[in-house]
Amino acid sequence: TRSTPPAWRWPLTLLSPAGHRGRLTVLIFHRVRPEPDPLFPRELDAAAFRERLSWLRAWFNVLPLDDAVDALARGTLPVRAAAITFDDGYADNHDVATPLLREHGLHATFFVATGFLDGGRMWNDTLVEAVRLTSRSVLELEGAGLEGVDRVPVETLVQRRAAIDRLIRACRYLPGAQRDEAVKAVAAAAGASLPDDLMMTSEQVKSMSDWSMPRSDFTRCSTGISISTSLRACSRRTWCDWAKATTATSRINDPPCHVRRAHGGQCRRVDVEERLSANSGGAATAGSPAR
Repeated sequence: TRSTPPAWRWPLTLLSPAGHRGRLTVLIFHRVRPEPDPLFPRELDAAAFRERLSWLRAWFNVLPLDDAVDALARGTLPVRAAAITFDDGYADNHDVATPLLREHGLHATFFVATGFLDGGRMWNDTLVEAVRLTSRSVLELEGAGLEGVDRVPVETLVQRRAAIDRLIRACRYLPGAQRDEAVKAVAAAAGASLPDDLMMTSEQVKSMSDWSMPRSDFTRCSTGISISTSLRACSRRTWCDWAKATTATSRINDPPCHVRRAHGGQCRRVDVEERLSANSGGAATAGSPAR
């Protein structure tokens, strides 16, 4: 707790001083599951995330990402400065993570892939859920277009973990259209009904802008789609087409969100690096206690 300064504060203060020598730690999360997931035992669940947030309150000065980057550029960061971010826009960000952030009075910045709102699913999650939910002991994938992947055993938990890793590695660097076909083939081979509620809905995104988490805003994202006031969103063109992203953004373009789409359309990561380069004495470290 804050009443008992932990021993970790002293070395963290040396590593992350205040002022012109300040360093910003950015913690990157994706999901916070309600309960532990047997397929991914190292991923955060609610209990583990609550524990980590208590550590962050005790050890760091957690700032909104935009404020932290601006302070770093100006040389005015506080000691042990940190920012919390979430990628992608999973539904558990709304259902699990944000209530816990509010409970601890901590701010976080969310990068939302708008093309997957309202029932969408990323290709890697299609593979994960296909393996998770299949009732078959082997996935027959001959003709799926995955080199060297014909039969994938999925009978035991260990086999399913190995299958997920193997399938994601086999699909990751395929051209987009080829990857989509391969993923569809895996889903068909699994023969399972896959979930359509992994990502947030437009209403969940809007509701988060009204919650009383300190400075609860979604900050600038990779594609130039932004929601100003207290919410901003993005989409990644490598994952979904621009038309879908535009449609999704229009669904959350109601007060108080005030959606704006930037011109140009080229996807790009939040311009932290550019803004950091203005301050030669600053540096950022990225990590995640989730991994």
